[in-house]
Amino acid sequence: MKIRLLLFVFPFLLNSCCPNEPYENIETGLIENSSFMFKSDLMNRFKLGEEIVIRSKRELDEFATKLKKLEGDSILVYTGEIDFSKHSILGKLVAIEGCNPYFIRNVTFSNESKKVIYEITAGDCGCCDGSKIGSANVVVIPKIPEDYAVEIIVKR
Repeated sequence: MKIRLLLFVFPFLLNSCCPNEPYENIETGLIENSSFMFKSDLMNRFKLGEEIVIRSKRELDEFATKLKKLEGDSILVYTGEIDFSKHSILGKLVAIEGCNPYFIRNVTFSNESKKVIYEITAGDCGCCDGSKIGSANVVVIPKIPEDYAVEIIVKR
């Protein structure tokens, strides 16, 4: 009888670790698009924690050249087109280990301090060992003025 009770209760105990499942990626603030992607296997060669701040086509081409040198010139580095007179790209490679990983992304502009603040909250939920999952957290935002600094904050 005790074994039957344990078999009945055990699945509920596992699910109790994640009362609000399923977790999803959430984007707020000035993020206009997150479908602009770099080829994922290239991001594996990119340094963990390195920040991506791209304000022009020239900077995008320089970044793509840097990644191509790691893999070879015949690969597709990114998909999508960006109008850099209206937009900029931000990102930071963040890895998290666990079940049901999620990333909450928020971008704000502070006109007082002339700063763009990109907050990335990385989390997971679950009662398993999970595996390491990474995200470049690449987002397209309104054009960053040249005199603005960029601060990227990662929370766990």
